[in-house]
Amino acid sequence: APSPSVFNSLMQCYCNAFDIASAVEMLAVMKAKEAWPDPDAVSFVVCMNGLRQCETKPLPPDEGWKLVDDIVALYHGTDIAQSESANIAIYTTLFNLCSG
Repeated sequence: APSPSVFNSLMQCYCNAFDIASAVEMLAVMKAKEAWPDPDAVSFVVCMNGLRQCETKPLPPDEGWKLVDDIVALYHGTDIAQSESANIAIYTTLFNLCSG
């Protein structure tokens, strides 16, 4: 399978097209399919940052927060959630999203 960076680039394309739900779905598939690489910290940060891009094309609040909940739930089910540096990256991005 390609490296996570290939999938991260594709997720970034979805986010740039304001299709955050597809990027989050890709996270879930990366986690579920054994033939695909596991998402890394960058994968989750890409999706969180995608929500910040919605400032120019806002999502309804409940839709946006559902996506945040989905991203965080997927993140907590990974081995990288045990990494202090990954936690800093993910939660800093989340806090920045909240303060935007």
